[in-house]
Amino acid sequence: MIFHTVECVPSSGKTKAILNQVHKTGEKAIIASISMMLSKQSFDYYVNEVRGEGAVIVDTDHRTKRTNNDSLKEVVGDYKVIFITHAALKNIDNFDMFKDFSLYIDEVPDLVSFESLRFNSNIAHIRDICQPFACGIDQIVDLTLNEDKRDLVVSLAYDGLRKRDDIAVQLFPLYRALLGSIPVKLQNTHDGYTCYFVEDHDVSRWKFKNVTIASSNIKGTITGKILEKFHDVKFESSPLQSQVDFKQYRNTGRITINVLAEGDYSRYTGDRSQEGTTVYTKIKKRVEELMKGKDFIYCTNTYRSKFSDGQEIPYNSHGLNFYSNYTNVVSLFSYNPLPWLRQMLRSVASSSGLDEEELIDAYVVSKYYEPAFQLCARSDIRHNNSNKKINLFVPDMRLAMYMKEKYFPDAIIETENVIATKKKRDSFQTQYEMTAAEKTAFAKFKKRNNLDYANDDHHMIVKDWLVNYRNKRAT
Repeated sequence: MIFHTVECVPSSGKTKAILNQVHKTGEKAIIASISMMLSKQSFDYYVNEVRGEGAVIVDTDHRTKRTNNDSLKEVVGDYKVIFITHAALKNIDNFDMFKDFSLYIDEVPDLVSFESLRFNSNIAHIRDICQPFACGIDQIVDLTLNEDKRDLVVSLAYDGLRKRDDIAVQLFPLYRALLGSIPVKLQNTHDGYTCYFVEDHDVSRWKFKNVTIASSNIKGTITGKILEKFHDVKFESSPLQSQVDFKQYRNTGRITINVLAEGDYSRYTGDRSQEGTTVYTKIKKRVEELMKGKDFIYCTNTYRSKFSDGQEIPYNSHGLNFYSNYTNVVSLFSYNPLPWLRQMLRSVASSSGLDEEELIDAYVVSKYYEPAFQLCARSDIRHNNSNKKINLFVPDMRLAMYMKEKYFPDAIIETENVIATKKKRDSFQTQYEMTAAEKTAFAKFKKRNNLDYANDDHHMIVKDWLVNYRNKRAT
C-alpha cells in the first residue's frame, strides 16, 4: 500500500495545495482534518476562496444524525468533496462506499493508541484464553494466547466486532491483539489486574483510490512507524509537494532556543525538590523574570501551575493562527512514556525486528517534540519574510537539538538560563531521582529490607521497586 506525503512546516500552504488540486481535477475526495475547527476552516476556504462546488462538512456541529457514519451514508451519493475529522475517519464502518474517493489527511492521524483494560473478578476469563502465567503484586508479565482457545477467541472477537455481545465489544481490542500476536502486558496491583496493549487502526480496510498525508513529519512519528512496519505502507512524496509555498522556514538565524533544565526533562525532574521548592517552580520563576513586561505564549502540562502572565495555548496546537504576532514562546510541558508503556514499546519493536528503542523514540517525537514544534510555529516564525528576533524557551537540550536539526538549522541554542537539576549521587534517593512522595514511601521499604547503598545487588531491588511504585501512581 502506498501513501503519498506532503511534508512541510506549518503555514506553508499544504492544505491550500490539496484543496486547489481537488478543485482543479474535479475528483471525489475526503478531506480529514485533525479537529472540527480545522475542518471548518478548510471547508470555508474550498467554498469561498476556491469556489468549489458539491462540498459538505460532516461533524456534530453541522449534521444532526445520531453518528457521523449515519451522516456520511446520507451525503456520500450527493456530494463529491466531504470534509470530516480524523475521529470520523477512524470510525468509518463501511469503506466500500468510498472506493471512488481520494483521501487527503491534514496532519498526522493518531492511528495508534495504547489501551488498558482493568480486571478483577473476570481475570478467570483471561486465564482461560491465555497461556498459564504467574503475576505477583506489582509485577508486569507477558500474555500469550492459548492456541487451543484460538477458535473460541475468534468467535468472541466476531461477536465484539458485530456488537452482538456487550462484554465482547469491550474486550474486542484485547482479543484482536492476542490473535494478532501483538504484545500484551499484564500488571497485578492491589486494585486488581490491568492489561496493556496496542490498538492500531487497520488501514488494510481502506478502499480509497489513493491516500495523501500532509504534515511536518509523518515518517518519524509512532503512527508512521506502525504504518510502515506493521501495515506494509510505503511512503512516497506527492506531486503536490512542488505546489506548496515553501517546505522549510527561511531566515532561522533570527531564532534563539533557550534551554531551561539540565539533562532530560520529565515529570519527575519537574517534581524534584530543591531548596524548599520544585524544579518546575524554579524554572517557571526564571521564565517569568525573563518575560517580565513582554508578551509570550506558553503551554504546560495540565497538572502544572500556570504563569502569572502570558497567553496559554492548548497542547498540540495545530491550526491556531491567532498568535503569529508573538515573538516569545515558552514550551514547558513534558510527555514521556510511563514504565509499562516503555516495556510495551520495546516488546512491539523487538517482535517486529526493530531496534529496541525505535518505537520509544518515535513516541517521544509524536507526543513531545512535534507538539512543542507546533507550539513554536504558532508565532512569528511562520512569517518567512520577517526579521523579528524570536526567543523560544524549551525544557531540555534534546528538544532544542531536534528543532534545530529538523526545522531551524541556523538557530542559536542558549544555555545561560539552565536550572541545575542534578545532585551529587550519594544515596538511593538521589541516584534514582526520587520525588518527595517517592522518598517518603521508599523510606519504609528501605528500612524493612535493610538496603545498603554500597551493595550493588540492592540497587536492582530499588530499581524494581521504583518502577512498580511509579506504575501504580500513574494508573
